[in-house]
Amino acid sequence: MKNKKDYYVIGIDPGPTQSAIAVIQRQDGEYSLQDFDYDTNAEIARFIRNYSADRLIIENVSHYGRGVGQSVFDTCFAVGYFYAVAEPSFFVELIKKPDVGHVITGSRRATKAQVQQAIKERFKPIGGGSDPYKGIQSKQGPLYGTSNHILDAIGVALAWMEAQDEVKNV
Repeated sequence: MKNKKDYYVIGIDPGPTQSAIAVIQRQDGEYSLQDFDYDTNAEIARFIRNYSADRLIIENVSHYGRGVGQSVFDTCFAVGYFYAVAEPSFFVELIKKPDVGHVITGSRRATKAQVQQAIKERFKPIGGGSDPYKGIQSKQGPLYGTSNHILDAIGVALAWMEAQDEVKNV
């Protein structure tokens, strides 16, 4: 099996007022969640300023052919805000939500639940309880304490890393 480069990637799932951020390390082909947060956009910007990583990947808003409300425009603003905050210190890239699902599951028709399950399966199920990826307090899994927003941010980072692997293998 090909030995994959070791590196850190930060993924952001932006929102109009709050966003999720996750720091993923890949070492010897294994993923580990190093840090995460779901907070106000100002706090996420502070998080970015205090971190170092090989790449920062932001989920970008894409067009679905429907009318949108103010929250979509506010999310677009957040994408630009995070890009501007990160750009002096990071290589920043954007990835669209449909591309995240496609890379993670191999399907363009996957549901959010299917994408999040595929994200979890990239990690070792070592926790206790009904979800060994998250676990319980006494026997924590590698994704202990994460929410759906955090899983989305993890997916952004993983999809970018795995898409880079596909490009290199062509």
